[in-house]
Amino acid sequence: MNANFKGCPCGSGRDYVCCCGRYIDAGDVPQYPEQLMRSRYTAYVLCHSDYLLQTWHADNRPVQLDLEQGLNWLGLEIVDCQGGSEAGENEGFVEFIVRFESNGRASALHERSQFIREHDRWYYADGDIFPQPVVEKTSRNALCPCGSGKKFKRCCG
Repeated sequence: MNANFKGCPCGSGRDYVCCCGRYIDAGDVPQYPEQLMRSRYTAYVLCHSDYLLQTWHADNRPVQLDLEQGLNWLGLEIVDCQGGSEAGENEGFVEFIVRFESNGRASALHERSQFIREHDRWYYADGDIFPQPVVEKTSRNALCPCGSGKKFKRCCG
């Protein structure tokens, strides 16, 4: 597990076994899109490609998934959740920001993911990725516009 995390990598503050581990390792089924989103992020962090493929909707599921081993995951921020919490709702959306570091450069992915419920199971269907902000002139000592909280020179600069 990544050394930057205390408890579950999804950032819930709970222990892995009681949080995302119950879905990834114990076979429990997430009841809401946000739970599935958090467990999928954790599966990326821990390189559990089987879980990711199992929770991907069949219409968009890749045949295989090769996870990049060199990423340093910096955190997940849930921005918004819509739908999927009421009985009978079969579609939900989770907007999130994932921060990571690759080859010494910090980066962020901002996405609004669509989740679909079929046969009482939630699946990741697809997502719309928000473009990263264009930075024309950022002081090296200013906070990075990616939202990491680090100085630009230590992050995306």
